[in-house]
Amino acid sequence: MENPEADLLTGLPLRREAETAMRSACEQQAHAYAALFVLDRIQSINARFGYSLGDQIMMIFLKHLSRGLSARDEFYRWGPETFLAVLRRNESGEQVRRELARFLTGRLEETFEIGNRSVTLPIVSTWTVMPLYESSFDQILKKLDGFRSGG
Repeated sequence: MENPEADLLTGLPLRREAETAMRSACEQQAHAYAALFVLDRIQSINARFGYSLGDQIMMIFLKHLSRGLSARDEFYRWGPETFLAVLRRNESGEQVRRELARFLTGRLEETFEIGNRSVTLPIVSTWTVMPLYESSFDQILKKLDGFRSGG
């Protein structure tokens, strides 16, 4: 049975479920991290080329993320241009950041046929990783929302 709270495009659980998972990890002092990925330029791509292309880019990026991370990591659709992953790792925060940087700093681009021409677009994200065992849930939520809004 499909989850009625799932994102229509990706099928991922939505922010509310991500918050529940993070709150639980914080309360249990679990050795886990929240990784937030914000896709850059999605609004301008949607405006210039249409939402269908923006959706394709979101799915390409999600596949890239899921290939780069562990099968046991939990993915969520955090917002219109954002994904959040709860990563359960025994490694230090620095090691987790290096793991993500290894596959996220490589160039990811895709060529699309738009009308009678080909357009190659880079697929770029900004991201952050926060340990869920060092702060309260409310502090982490505030930091994630601040990062997402560029603050």
